[in-house]
Amino acid sequence: MPPRSALLAPLLLLLGTGASADITIPLQGIVPSGPETHFFLPFEVPEGIVEIEIQHDDLSTANILDWGLDDPDGFRGWGGGKSEAAVVGVDAASPSYLPGPIPAGTWEVVVGKALIVEEPARYDVLVTLRTQPTLPPQPEREPYRPAPPLETGARWYAGDIHMHTVESDGTPEIEELLDFAQSRGMDFVMLSEHNTTSQLSFYVDAQRKYPNMLLIPGVELTTYAGHANLIGVTEWVDHRTGVRGSNIRDSFTHTHDQGALVSINHPDLNIGNACIGCGWMHDVDPLAVDAVEVINGFFPGATFWEGLLARGSHAAAMGGSDDHFGGQGSGALYSPVAIPTTRVYAEELSVAAILRAIRSGRTMIQARSPLGPMIETDLSGPRVRDTVFADQATLRATVAGGVGTTLQTIRNGVVVDAQPVMSDPFSTQITVAAPASGEDRYRHQLTSAATDAIGSHVWLRAPRRTVGCTPEPLAICQRPAPAERSVLDLGRKRGGKEDRLVFRWSGSSDGPGFGDPENEDGYALCLYDDTTRALIHEARVPAGGDCGKQPCWSGAASGNRFAYRDGTAREDGILKIVLRSSGGAAKALVVGRGDRLDLPPLPLPLPLRTQLQAQYGGCWETTHATARVNDGLRLKAQGN
Repeated sequence: MPPRSALLAPLLLLLGTGASADITIPLQGIVPSGPETHFFLPFEVPEGIVEIEIQHDDLSTANILDWGLDDPDGFRGWGGGKSEAAVVGVDAASPSYLPGPIPAGTWEVVVGKALIVEEPARYDVLVTLRTQPTLPPQPEREPYRPAPPLETGARWYAGDIHMHTVESDGTPEIEELLDFAQSRGMDFVMLSEHNTTSQLSFYVDAQRKYPNMLLIPGVELTTYAGHANLIGVTEWVDHRTGVRGSNIRDSFTHTHDQGALVSINHPDLNIGNACIGCGWMHDVDPLAVDAVEVINGFFPGATFWEGLLARGSHAAAMGGSDDHFGGQGSGALYSPVAIPTTRVYAEELSVAAILRAIRSGRTMIQARSPLGPMIETDLSGPRVRDTVFADQATLRATVAGGVGTTLQTIRNGVVVDAQPVMSDPFSTQITVAAPASGEDRYRHQLTSAATDAIGSHVWLRAPRRTVGCTPEPLAICQRPAPAERSVLDLGRKRGGKEDRLVFRWSGSSDGPGFGDPENEDGYALCLYDDTTRALIHEARVPAGGDCGKQPCWSGAASGNRFAYRDGTAREDGILKIVLRSSGGAAKALVVGRGDRLDLPPLPLPLPLRTQLQAQYGGCWETTHATARVNDGLRLKAQGN
């Protein structure tokens, strides 16, 4: 490739004359062979450019290339398999792309190798740089900001979070799709465009026009080995796994750092080139998956879901229509908005409340219609998100509109009871016992000729008798946001200094409360090898107790702040624990010092998982894939 100065010289000369003629840069060649899923075509943009157009062609009826654009600062859009040209300007952009300043420097056309059948595969790209725009301004676009609650009061809100517009590969304009969704009775929707956030700049304007239907931000992360809804993201998440260090784990981490959720879409839709990458093939940590699309239109995903849960996930059940036509599709397999409908039991109609409810497993799916039967599962006893801690509990199911269906009770993936629904409403209950170790999961579903409704699980686990760490990491544990603000710092004795420990955690306050450490709930700091999942260190602090002339634990009457202080560090070397929650944020701090810490030999194996576990079942965690320092004397690692 010629040096940058050689490329820029004729461009600068033309701009210096004040000419307004377009500047064209042809980029042609052979698609690189090899396992990399994407490749990049750089080009130089001088000062003074206000609009860029990218025309592209894969020169084949058999091969499929995807197309996107990066500027010197990062993402500017992803059109995927669209054949039409991409245009990016200061005040406007074509669908799937982001308007904004046109910085001088190296830009890149991003090319995805979706399907290569004929080789050598070729591409033909023409870049046009303009000093005068051709697109009219788009004043309706503005930075996304969440809407205030549209409705207060807890109820089962109806929604669909899997649908597409012209901003990715759908046919309807945004308002056409929203009109249709509103006519279908949706309380909330998410425009799940493929690998782009371009739709979010229309959200604020659209939300004003649809004041009773909540628009949830998010994207559909679309890789060639699986798709996932990233529910709540407002920043672009890299989908180009296997290229330039990108991987699916980092994509999930970036999602969780935004306080958003990962929901794997149509995981069992393995139909080859008819839907490239639709079946889920990535190997991921089950604990990193927040939900699974158990029904996509008419396609089931329960087999994958149950398998993931058997590996320790607590993923909630979600449904999505995957509507690309805004109600104008046809054919036996076309599923318009609301087929299926996902119901979420939230305390209000806001983005934060919907996400909290999904995290807690407060979801159910109406498979065929938002007017179809409803099912609600409840498990008595003290509950943390989706888990009840009790030796035994009453499992209840309540059905509305289900006469003529069969109610199935499912334990750990196996149907253990089936009853005909004979009345409306219909309810049933049984007593269930917690397992001696681990946890059992229960859900209900309604069936007739096909599945009519599916509920999320509730988990039952025996309460802990003593404070301490579980042998393996707890599956349900509040993650930090952002991850890098949580830190683990361990130091071994040297130079007259004692062993020391500091753990800082920061995240959302929508997780578990702090329990009652003044009377009942002790705490334990637990370090796990995240590869083997083995416990490698614990430090325990019991509830209550006196430390000198003062109680060890003190707390606010509101229950949102507790502090433990013991200058002697008699309990496994712990000097201080501070727990506080306010204004939507929660923080935890653990400090220890001295020989009683009994730290494990350093360095420690990475990745490492740190969990602060409360005796009642609450949990706050950070994972550490890398460390700033990890030698024989010190480990210091941020969350990632």
